[in-house]
Amino acid sequence: MLSEGTPDIILLDIHLPSGSGIEAATRIADEYPDIRIIILTASKDESQFSAAVEAGVMGFITKDTGREEMVHAIREVYSGKEFFSDAVARLVLQAYINKAKETDDATAG
Repeated sequence: MLSEGTPDIILLDIHLPSGSGIEAATRIADEYPDIRIIILTASKDESQFSAAVEAGVMGFITKDTGREEMVHAIREVYSGKEFFSDAVARLVLQAYINKAKETDDATAG
């Protein structure tokens, strides 16, 4: 579909029937570097967020995001900024805190 016209932004589900949204984001970013990608997710797996950022994704919103926040995310990403919904930011922060605690426990023990 992208060969017919290139959008400014794509809202892409992290889980697709035919594969991974992260893999699709990687292909899109490689072939169409001017398209900005926002991942739509219900996932709580922080490693997927890291992989998506490496793939060139600029935004993350959860599937239960309201209209206002979704519009805000699109505007932010369109203007070249990264956007993490509050729910996604909390998940990433909690994963970071958990890793830091594991590291502290490993060095203390």
